Amino acid sequence: MSNLTNNQSAALAVFHNFIESESDFEWGDYFWMDEMLEMLIDNGWERKSAEGTIGSLLESNDSGLQTFENTPNPEKGDRDEMLYVINHEFSWA
Repeated sequence: MSNLTNNQSAALAVFHNFIESESDFEWGDYFWMDEMLEMLIDNGWERKSAEGTIGSLLESNDSGLQTFENTPNPEKGDRDEMLYVINHEFSWA
């Protein structure tokens, strides 16, 4: 049984739909924080709400969203940023 809120589940559905439609990985994918925020904002979240939702997903053991590693972000002049991974089972969403 999952302990996720409706809001958390809706955010995960956005991420998993993106993985299924845009990713080369069937098991999951990696994202920068800005990418995850943009996905949620594009789907109706206000920025602060998106930030809080992602933060709560990172704190949840049930979300499948985890920190991965600090790595250079080419979109930000190769400045080190945290990369996040979302574990995925095909047809999750």
